[in-house]
Amino acid sequence: SMLDITVTSKGIEKLLSNLNPHKAAGPDQIKPIILKNLSIPLSPILKHLFQKSLDSGTLPPIWKDANVAPVYKQVERSNPANYRPISLTCILCKTLEHI
Repeated sequence: SMLDITVTSKGIEKLLSNLNPHKAAGPDQIKPIILKNLSIPLSPILKHLFQKSLDSGTLPPIWKDANVAPVYKQVERSNPANYRPISLTCILCKTLEHI
């Protein structure tokens, strides 16, 4: 169950240090390069945030948001059917989901 998950600072630090620094920020505007470069000082803070989220079964409201962007997939750019939507979600929420 969710209650059995224990979050560690080392684990979070490892996940953050592996982030692609060129990816886009989510709705919270926190860029992955920031999380990557500050993985060591941020991980103990995020450990408490993630553990509290798991223990309470709740998420910070911003983590439920997504920026939806159209991504071009086929020949005719003027046809809306040639685009697919992608959702840019918060990197910290994706990190917690990974855990």
